[in-house]
Amino acid sequence: MFKMLIFFICMSLWLCLGVLHGDSPDPNKQTLPQTSSLKNVVDLISQDSSLSTFSNALNSVNLFTVLMSNGPFTVFAPDNDAFEKLSSKELQDLFKLENREKLAQVLAYHIVPGKIMQGDFKSMRLKTITDKELEIKVQGGNVQVNGAKVIKTNLVGTNGVVHVIDSVLLP
Repeated sequence: MFKMLIFFICMSLWLCLGVLHGDSPDPNKQTLPQTSSLKNVVDLISQDSSLSTFSNALNSVNLFTVLMSNGPFTVFAPDNDAFEKLSSKELQDLFKLENREKLAQVLAYHIVPGKIMQGDFKSMRLKTITDKELEIKVQGGNVQVNGAKVIKTNLVGTNGVVHVIDSVLLP
């Protein structure tokens, strides 16, 4: 009983001190997604099983090296189902050893310099890291990138953000 009384007194003091110092949570304050101090965009992509094809492709053309730098980057990452939407011929051609340069260009087309969160999206054009343009359209709360639907947003890493899309973007 005495330990419980001490506990409640300590908790009350802690809460009072927090209020006096402005540390109390503000119910009207908008919270931002937590940034993991351990995960950069490469970690986010490589640890998400739904992005394994994109992850393997990035690794095969050494784009992970670029994405491990300070950035920040916004990555529009096609999920595994997006790659399955490509025709078998397109997919085979893209992953041929002699087409590594083409694959690198396609993958780089999914990466934009800067950190663009879901709340920042509006109908606009963005330049990729290869200076090619992506067209962002926002309609009724839905975001599309060159016609690909954004299906998961704001996967925040230490050097940028990843948004998952339902189609592979082809420059």
